[in-house]
Amino acid sequence: MKKILSENKLSLFLSSVIILLPQVVAALLGEHIYYLPLQCLVLHWICLLVTFYDWRKKPQEKKITQLVLWIMPVISMAGSAFILLVKSGQVSYTLAPYFMNVGFGLMFIVLGSSLPKIRRNRTMGIKVKWALENDDNWNATHRFGGKVWMGCGFVCLLCALFPFSGPGTGLFVAAVFAAALAPTVYSWLYYRKQLQNGEVVRMQSSKKGALVAVLFIAATVVFVVWVLFSGDMSIHFQENEFTVEASGWRDYTVQYADIESVTYEPEGVSDGESDRRTNGFGNLKMSMGHFYNERFGDYIRYTFHDCAACVVLQTQGGIVVLNGEDEASTEEIYQTLQERIR
Repeated sequence: MKKILSENKLSLFLSSVIILLPQVVAALLGEHIYYLPLQCLVLHWICLLVTFYDWRKKPQEKKITQLVLWIMPVISMAGSAFILLVKSGQVSYTLAPYFMNVGFGLMFIVLGSSLPKIRRNRTMGIKVKWALENDDNWNATHRFGGKVWMGCGFVCLLCALFPFSGPGTGLFVAAVFAAALAPTVYSWLYYRKQLQNGEVVRMQSSKKGALVAVLFIAATVVFVVWVLFSGDMSIHFQENEFTVEASGWRDYTVQYADIESVTYEPEGVSDGESDRRTNGFGNLKMSMGHFYNERFGDYIRYTFHDCAACVVLQTQGGIVVLNGEDEASTEEIYQTLQERIR
């Protein structure tokens, strides 16, 4: 590993400096970018040390090494630039889905073009057991995977043309799943073909490995269920303001003096496909954070999905939409706000 580090010491230094550069720029501008460059730097070195340790006996091509070295600097620069542009008002955060589609598209295209050049290793590439145990399977899987990833990359770029529509979102999700699943299925089918031709022996699955797989799947299911149904909130009314205390997203406070009007919407404010989350928390239980629709434009929302009724506040800072867990609690919020702003 020392040899690889020594051969790439200049790239290691430059990549680290470039990762931290946005943090310096943000400090000079007096802006806060949530320490994204520092997080990228830590991940950069963890990934490099683990990867180079694995490659110490079987180095990769120079192009692959450079790819590993420069992934994180690109993420740091692009992510920080987007945050700074949003904070300066030059770019709306509603464009985040557009940049996500473009980012994933370019990533799949770049990585897809490099996959066939990656030699068998345990830190980079399509690491399924059938490929990890056989060079022919590895090479065939990565040739196929490279084509799939590049195709998925172009699909993601296409989705950037209509990032906020239902079909666009569905196509993007399908492309990401295809990039993950198609090479895995191909590797298994290639292994089955090798097995039939007598080119490999049947792989024995250990009880320990099976147990780990079952535990991993169980943990994943529990996590997914928790993500889909977690989150809660409560509204606390004080003398001069009220605060939405949220679990899963940041709290939100509104001064009564800033409220210009309060209306009760028994049927809710959903605006079809144009109603979308731009920066916030959302699952099957509730929605919290920044949203956008054609009726309100950018607005703040803290609502439970099981209750359609909501309270709409026109404030000096923009539109705020609230509700309770049921219609009765939502009406109570409306009555309380009416009394407080008189």
